[in-house]
Amino acid sequence: MPLKIDVKKDLFYKQGEKVGETKGKIEGKIEGETNAKRQVVINLLEMKYATQQIVDIVNVSEDFVREVASSLKQGNNKK
Repeated sequence: MPLKIDVKKDLFYKQGEKVGETKGKIEGKIEGETNAKRQVVINLLEMKYATQQIVDIVNVSEDFVREVASSLKQGNNKK
């Protein structure tokens, strides 16, 4: 008779599940914050703010602002 094991009851499985859930929440929060900053940068670029002003206001890198500006020029903005 085959041995049946419910892996979902295993302590290591439960720990791994918890770690994965926590990691997913953190990644989701970071992605949400990045998207929010991206939208603020888009708005400021549309209002003709200078790159350095945007860097100072939003607390992002110049590279981030340039990447967003480049995506706007290419029509890849996500509003």
